[in-house]
Amino acid sequence: MPFELGLLNNIHDDFIGIGVSAVDITSDLLKGRPYGGTAILYNKALVSGTNVINCDEPRMCAISIDTNNGPVLICERIHAN
Repeated sequence: MPFELGLLNNIHDDFIGIGVSAVDITSDLLKGRPYGGTAILYNKALVSGTNVINCDEPRMCAISIDTNNGPVLICERIHAN
């Protein structure tokens, strides 16, 4: 659920998490997949070079990590059935 996404930061002390939920809670009727969602966990040592990418898509999350060879884009997407 969207209000549980903060729990990603409690999985491991060395990691930070970002995620999206596939459940829409903006109305009285819940819409979406109750067990659907996606997340990316990344090491806290990468925080200074990491940017969260706003995908404007409830089934996708992404981060960009700056490296010596240029930025690396990491995306995670839910496949709808």
